[in-house]
Amino acid sequence: MKRTLILQLFMLFLILLGMGFMNKARITEVWSTSKDLKVPESVMYDKAKHILYVANINGKPTEKNNMGFISKISLDGKIENLKWVDGMNAPKGMGLKDNMLYVTDIDRIHVIDKNKGQIIKTHDVSGAKFLNDIAIDSKGNVYITDMLTKKVLILKNNKVDTWIVLNEYSKPNGLFMEEPDLLVGTAGSFARERSAWWLEFHRQGTGRVRSQATI
Repeated sequence: MKRTLILQLFMLFLILLGMGFMNKARITEVWSTSKDLKVPESVMYDKAKHILYVANINGKPTEKNNMGFISKISLDGKIENLKWVDGMNAPKGMGLKDNMLYVTDIDRIHVIDKNKGQIIKTHDVSGAKFLNDIAIDSKGNVYITDMLTKKVLILKNNKVDTWIVLNEYSKPNGLFMEEPDLLVGTAGSFARERSAWWLEFHRQGTGRVRSQATI
């Protein structure tokens, strides 16, 4: 029933769009940062500290130049600390769990202690080509997309493993947790997977695609 309602609302949106009712929608800029950010890729909101973290690639997406960094920005757009944590290559997706900020970096995953502002651990991911987004479930399992290998990885118990391979999809990218499911955005569609903890609780082996939608 919930899925039917969502589909009906989506169809209504398309109808209204086609009739021109949505053409008056406007996005108004509230604030913008200075131009000091260097190829900003993603933003993570820290509700506990009322701050924004911004990943700066500062180069090309696959360039290992040791110039990437994370910035801290206030909720009114002021850059509080441009290079809060640096020494990365091309940081992209981020995920926050308690005091730990997880950041993808081509073929590595950094774990930053947000209270110390320091990288406390780096996981080198063998065979990774383009680690992209991160999502974290309620049990602390960290999911990571590798866009070029079509994999979703999992960081659990301080170890990174392949969780699923999305061979039937193209370029898995963005991740979003909708407990107990993980939504995986791909080029032209999305996959919905059961989370690792749900599968373990129900004693199933792996998360497999339950639904997809073409966008």
